[in-house]
Amino acid sequence: MKAIKLIVLTMIVAVLSACAVSANMKDGYQPGDIANGMIENKAFYCSPPYRGIRAVGRFIIRVMGGVTVPDACSLIDDVAGETDAE
Repeated sequence: MKAIKLIVLTMIVAVLSACAVSANMKDGYQPGDIANGMIENKAFYCSPPYRGIRAVGRFIIRVMGGVTVPDACSLIDDVAGETDAE
């Protein structure tokens, strides 16, 4: 029973920590807002504790759903590298 509670708590933390939404959505959502916010705040989103929490969430999704979710920090590096090259 404790294991189930721990898994549920871990899933909740992973989902909440993986949500990168803007604090104020009244002005409307523009495509790319979330991605641009993550790129601008890479030091925060790619810090070891935050990255570890997301890794747990990705692992749970892979085990329970069979879906592989890429690491956002790796994608940020790829996107930032493409924009630097242009």
